[in-house]
Amino acid sequence: MLFRSARIYPFMEVSGEKKVGYQMEFVAKAANISRIIEWNGAIVMATADRGLVMFDGENFKLTKQADGLAANAINDLMLDPSDRLWVASTGGLNIQTAYGWQTYSIPIGNKGTLVEFTGMALDTRGNFWASTPNGVYKAPMGSFNGGSTPINW
Repeated sequence: MLFRSARIYPFMEVSGEKKVGYQMEFVAKAANISRIIEWNGAIVMATADRGLVMFDGENFKLTKQADGLAANAINDLMLDPSDRLWVASTGGLNIQTAYGWQTYSIPIGNKGTLVEFTGMALDTRGNFWASTPNGVYKAPMGSFNGGSTPINW
């Protein structure tokens, strides 16, 4: 069973006295969650081996490679200014559009194509930044058809 529900009441100790600090509700038994964000009224969880878990407050939905993701190993999640969900995985970048999941990779000139992504961000100048096992790259947002610029440290 992937999900189970239970309440926990964590406490903190202040001057030797135990006090309830906050209340949390256990909602999912899903190991290896790498990132959690809110998108379109749902909590979206990236997993290391099961794809995406989406929780709308009542129901869970699992989205996997068979559903259009580039891979089930998800490393990062991001929302762009158009409120599209971006997924960085070991198999490429996915963007959730009105037409479903679109998969992208970024060409890096004569050095091949970036496929595995470990993290991503957008800057205020409209650049997309991607971390990979081979380094950090940037590309103008929305134009992955030209070469990305490698960032050498």
